[in-house]
Amino acid sequence: MGDRLFGLLLRLLPEEFRASYGQDMAAAFRAERHAAHADRRWGALARLWLATAADVIRHAPREHLAVLMRDVRFASRLMTARPTQTAAAVLTLAIAIGANVAMFSVVDAVLLAPLPYRDADRLVIVSETEAGGDASNLGYLTFDDLRDHARSFETMAAAGQSTATLTGGGLDAERVNA
Repeated sequence: MGDRLFGLLLRLLPEEFRASYGQDMAAAFRAERHAAHADRRWGALARLWLATAADVIRHAPREHLAVLMRDVRFASRLMTARPTQTAAAVLTLAIAIGANVAMFSVVDAVLLAPLPYRDADRLVIVSETEAGGDASNLGYLTFDDLRDHARSFETMAAAGQSTATLTGGGLDAERVNA
């Protein structure tokens, strides 16, 4: 049990550090643990565990930082040695991150953000279904009839869309949405 717990504690240290010093540390810890057991001093065993845990917790961040700094130095040397590949990688990352941001912005605006209306969850669209089964917009007279007689809706409003061609003033004709 003690060796397994000590092994878990060592997992806080970087793998390279464990590979170099892990066996020596485990052997030293085993020797000190056996000495504490032989003296039958449980307080000494508890102090050993606390001191070992504190030592590992104190040194683990420093060792991880040392490994990280060595990797950063290696990466910077590699990037300066191959500037074309570095530029291609940076450009690819920039395009990918920009595309992800743009896609999330669209998804957020269209799907995730609530509609800018009070009680947006109570809004509905009413349409007609023709004999062929295709949905189409309501005609104004049908809307007027529904508004006057339907009891399921608190209020109703109609909206339509069309296009028009504007001319005049000696300017070219222009097609606009209405």
